[in-house]
Amino acid sequence: VVQTWHGTPLKRIGADLLGTPKANLAYIASLPQRSRQYSLFITPNAFTTPIMTEAFRLRCEVLEAGYPRNDVFHAPDRAERAGAVREKLGIPADKKVVLYAPTWRDDQRYGGRRFKLDNRIDVEAARRELGEDHVLLYRKHHKVLDSIPGAGQGFVHDVTYYPDIADLYLIADVLITDYSSVLFDFAHSGRPMLFFTYDLEHYRDTLR
Repeated sequence: VVQTWHGTPLKRIGADLLGTPKANLAYIASLPQRSRQYSLFITPNAFTTPIMTEAFRLRCEVLEAGYPRNDVFHAPDRAERAGAVREKLGIPADKKVVLYAPTWRDDQRYGGRRFKLDNRIDVEAARRELGEDHVLLYRKHHKVLDSIPGAGQGFVHDVTYYPDIADLYLIADVLITDYSSVLFDFAHSGRPMLFFTYDLEHYRDTLR
């Protein structure tokens, strides 16, 4: 079994959450058993390897090889693939694409693993400021249930359930995110990123 995981851990995960209010003790206790299922665990870089090893109590071989999904940034057919993605989403070639991909907030919860959308984007103001030559692709974390304001009205596209986020990276002219590991993936593109960290102190000191 090869565990490809995803992302470079900017926030605390797994056993690193011990001692915080968000630690899932049952899950953390299960990590050694989970680790024994893996033959190989892939990490993207030397920074990530020791964090993943400790956070997931890894006992298997760890390979620093980059993430397979980021190969699209260097694929020879990436331009053709980007064109096909635009066509599938109905986005004309002359439109600039802003991809907004925030993570979830542990304290914005309906119950269980179902979370609320903590939306701080003024969609209407964004539409006015960016103009008709832009579209906003809004990708919620898959744990977030609420609908996205303004989605389906031309400017905002809900791409939460688009099957491969790497396709969205290819067509994005700029990424807006917060503490999500998508920032490390998108860095391969060399394109601009904006960090909308409106709750930095709370997230860093209380949540993750």
